[in-house]
Amino acid sequence: MQSIPIKSCDLFVLAQEVLARGQSVRFTALGGSMRPAICHGDQVTVAPVAPETIVAGDILMVDGAQPKIHRAQRVNSARGEVITKGDGCAGADQANPLSSVLGKVVQVERRTWWHRLQDRLRPPRRG
Repeated sequence: MQSIPIKSCDLFVLAQEVLARGQSVRFTALGGSMRPAICHGDQVTVAPVAPETIVAGDILMVDGAQPKIHRAQRVNSARGEVITKGDGCAGADQANPLSSVLGKVVQVERRTWWHRLQDRLRPPRRG
């Protein structure tokens, strides 16, 4: 498989097109907002997701003013919104419309291991 370098902002545009066609997208994660679940340099696979199936704990690719991959903290179906938070971040993000969710993380690969997310990767336990 050939890798193509692409800017983060362009990645979300491309991912939106691919996911809207029912296909998955795979890319290298940058940043550390989702550590330890997703680390800088991990290979992440995102698949399409129906908004009505999103539950708290899912790791989502969300488009918006600041596109991101963060974990759903709360889902309010009545208001049609989801509140996300990076596992490595102190506070939650602002509410996003469910329609801004591009997909759900289904696999994370690290150089030494990979983990397929069958239900959802649980956040780390805080001692």
